[in-house]
Amino acid sequence: MSTPQILVYGANGRIARLIHALAAERGIPLVAAGRNAQRIDATNGDGGGDARIFGLSTPSTIDDCLEDIKVVLNCAGPSEATGPALFDACLRRGVDYLDLSDSVHVVEAFRSRDDEIKEAQIMVLPSVGFSAVAGDCLALHLAERLPEARELDLVFCHGRADAAHDGHDAETFVRREHRLVHVAAGGEARRFACGDELRLATPTTAVELCTTHVSTNIPNITVWRTVTQVERWTMRAVAALPKTAGIGKGAAALVRMSRDLAARRAHSPDPTATIIAIATGPAGETIAVRLETLDTAVFTAHAALQIALRVAKGTRSVGFATPAALFGPDFVLTLPGVKRT
Repeated sequence: MSTPQILVYGANGRIARLIHALAAERGIPLVAAGRNAQRIDATNGDGGGDARIFGLSTPSTIDDCLEDIKVVLNCAGPSEATGPALFDACLRRGVDYLDLSDSVHVVEAFRSRDDEIKEAQIMVLPSVGFSAVAGDCLALHLAERLPEARELDLVFCHGRADAAHDGHDAETFVRREHRLVHVAAGGEARRFACGDELRLATPTTAVELCTTHVSTNIPNITVWRTVTQVERWTMRAVAALPKTAGIGKGAAALVRMSRDLAARRAHSPDPTATIIAIATGPAGETIAVRLETLDTAVFTAHAALQIALRVAKGTRSVGFATPAALFGPDFVLTLPGVKRT
């Protein structure tokens, strides 16, 4: 099956390899791209597409390698390092840009350049991974059921390995009255009904603070991740330490210990993920919905490939875009193993 040209950058990464495997099963050729020729060729395998080897330091080289490409899917991280160069090349070449970015700062930076994006007549959809797609679709589903919603809480009960470090950041953000506002790491905590148990959760800086705001215009948004009490204590202790070089080693050790705990939880034998979304109206009325998925990496691969294919075949809107606004809140239900309650 032929399809308009889709270039996957960072094609030797785990998610990109899953995407190529899914595409090969369907007979869809993709263009595998990255810095390492040997790894890229191995990833491409029998997929039927070609390979393009290039780094991101020379704009003219990137431009040349985007010849005849309709969609770039950036799977190379960190997105702070890889995103800007590929994004700028897409602006110059008139190519739609997709990204797996989990950084709210990167996505907000793309959003701030919406006028340039529209002038170039391209679409930039920088959040096609697990948390962004699932969270965005849940948020818009609730916003359509409760249009006057003033608050949105997104709770990642399980399976948010990409957020394992966010709560330890010196900058933890929530959205209040449409603005990103800094809060103390670990300072606020609530318990949410995750399955059969109440689990402690704290706010985390997440890309959904941008995507769900664009899709729903809900003014107050908090993204939560579940933590152990030890993790929360560690976050609060590190946040309370004076920012001096003399205590840097001790603070770093505390952060590493807490991150190790988070990583062990995120890579538990159970590969499923559960997300809870709660919308609250002006009179305190609430609607809650739960989404359960299979392995988050598999979810991301299916979502990213399906989005890239749809965009390449013409389902697009010029400018900055979000998954739910482009494809609707039920898009998430088209992915395998997803259940919404």
